[in-house]
Amino acid sequence: MRWICHWRRYQPVWVLLFLCGSVVGCTVLRQSAPASVPGASVVLDPNHPGDILSVAFSPNGTRLAVSSPGNALRVWSVPSGALLHTFEASSECVVWGPLGDTLISGDQDAVIRVWNVARKTVIQTLTGHSIPFATDDDTMGITALTLSQDGATLASSAADKTVRLWDLRAGRLLRTLKGFPDQVVALDISPDGARLATGGWDQPVKLWDVQSGRERQALGDKPSSTYGVNFSPDGTWLASGGDDGAVSIWNVASGTLQHVLTNGAWIYGVTFSPDGQYVAAGSQDMTIKLWNAANGQLLRTFTGHTRAVYTVAFSPDGALLASAGKDGTIRLWSVQSGETIKVLNIRQTAQ
Repeated sequence: MRWICHWRRYQPVWVLLFLCGSVVGCTVLRQSAPASVPGASVVLDPNHPGDILSVAFSPNGTRLAVSSPGNALRVWSVPSGALLHTFEASSECVVWGPLGDTLISGDQDAVIRVWNVARKTVIQTLTGHSIPFATDDDTMGITALTLSQDGATLASSAADKTVRLWDLRAGRLLRTLKGFPDQVVALDISPDGARLATGGWDQPVKLWDVQSGRERQALGDKPSSTYGVNFSPDGTWLASGGDDGAVSIWNVASGTLQHVLTNGAWIYGVTFSPDGQYVAAGSQDMTIKLWNAANGQLLRTFTGHTRAVYTVAFSPDGALLASAGKDGTIRLWSVQSGETIKVLNIRQTAQ
């Protein structure tokens, strides 16, 4: 299984107003980091509205990590719904290490941190991305992370319009991809670790060679914005979604479009199920839709969120679907029945 998270911010100015009500409403308070977070500039605001940009199941499916800028990084127990851990990091996105003993957070200060989950301490930092201009809003920093299946290669993107590939084990930068017209906000590494998919504001989805850093191909010719990309478990297909209101299923080998799964409203998060049978997507219309990946048939629409849904993730066994977004809640759904199993809240405190 690969680990992936995407940044869920869209179109720099007017959508910021849409999401937050006003630019002033998005201002976050900056405070010094605790001693256990070396070099951090932690951004925490007790009055932050609680937008959730990323959810990630642990490798064994028993824990769920959640990132929300302006709030502490959190980990819940999936079986009980209890809040297990909080980490003093204001993170745009989060992924698990392959053994489940570490978390990797992409933070608002443009630093990537690797956390020991049990000790709640930072054991590694990756720096190099920059914040391109001074700002008090919460739209800067790391915009997306994805980790290869073997845990060796990490890809990151940031507000500086670059993508960086890292040797995570050695903690060193491998190469930097540049030349993007605007911010890259969606990343995924193929299951075999050979390809990297990128998507972002006003640019086509692109496939890159991980080893060389060279662009392999652009998928489609429309300069629309893409907010989510995800390879199928066998690497044959790539799903993408964005402001065109549809999920596109691409043949990776040929670059041809196989299916267009129409939604109507913007797509923010998209993911294949672990067995590759389903595609799920979270949307601006407050729903999550589930399609048959092979024929594009809409199977189910999940309703319950009261604001836009920014992120979705299947549990490793494919039985549960987690979703979260602007309403500050995390919902766990039964994939088969469509029923809500649990509702968690970003404001929940540890028991």
